Amino acid sequence: MDWVRGSAIGRGSSSVVHHAFHCRSYPAPTIHAVKSAPLSSASLLQRDKAIPHKTSPI
Repeated sequence: MDWVRGSAIGRGSSSVVHHAFHCRSYPAPTIHAVKSAPLSSASLLQRDKAIPHKTSPI
């Protein structure tokens, strides 16, 4: 595994968003956001994946 899940930064009705740190980046770990949900809500994540999102770096 190249990344580690960190603390929760947001919660919705069917999923949670966590910080995620890429362990093998140099010189410091890169920080991402990872959304996860129980398997019973996986179809909701698939729908989110289909929606294009624009994000900006912090």
